[in-house]
Amino acid sequence: MYKPVTYQKPTNGKFTKTDKEQFPLRGEIFLRSFQSRNVALQRIPNQTNAAAPSHDVVEWLDGRLMPLGAAWLKTDKNGRDFFSVTLNSDDLSKTVNFSLFQNQDDENVYDVVLSRQRVKKDTAAESDA
Repeated sequence: MYKPVTYQKPTNGKFTKTDKEQFPLRGEIFLRSFQSRNVALQRIPNQTNAAAPSHDVVEWLDGRLMPLGAAWLKTDKNGRDFFSVTLNSDDLSKTVNFSLFQNQDDENVYDVVLSRQRVKKDTAAESDA
């Protein structure tokens, strides 16, 4: 007998809140060029520069913390906090940008939302036409 499949939203990963102050979020990232189930945001202590990242993005690999990138805690126009993340590990062929937004159904979960690069129009080519 046919059983309907419930819709499952596609995702590039998720992070979950922890009770550890140094590592407030741990999770997983799934991209075509990079996958890891052992990623965390590590709070940068005594950060006073508002333009600097608030967290390092790290991966546990063979019992060591490996740097993957940086994250900035930001607030959206509706007053909700989110993380803007940049991965620039040597494992990646190019920098990857994404955001971590709090899940609407579970306040302890943050969803990975990739940032798509906008294609810039070549204004010089258009003016030649």
